Amino acid sequence: MAEQAEAFAADVRERMSIDPVVDPMSLFDNVFATPTPQLLEQRAMVQAELNAELDAEAEPGAEPEPGAEPEEASR
Repeated sequence: MAEQAEAFAADVRERMSIDPVVDPMSLFDNVFATPTPQLLEQRAMVQAELNAELDAEAEPGAEPEPGAEPEEASR
């Protein structure tokens, strides 16, 4: 019984250590049955920011935006 309990606990610990992949745009899902104009505007602003980040990452030697956090060396 103790071996089964330890195996179960080890499995739970391992699965809890996995970071889920989350779509940042899912923040806007299921907020209202019909999105308000303000919510649609906010969604568009976040999407534009995400696209700008992707474009900046794709450019070789791109400078980070002023005020942006420096990337960690481990990334």
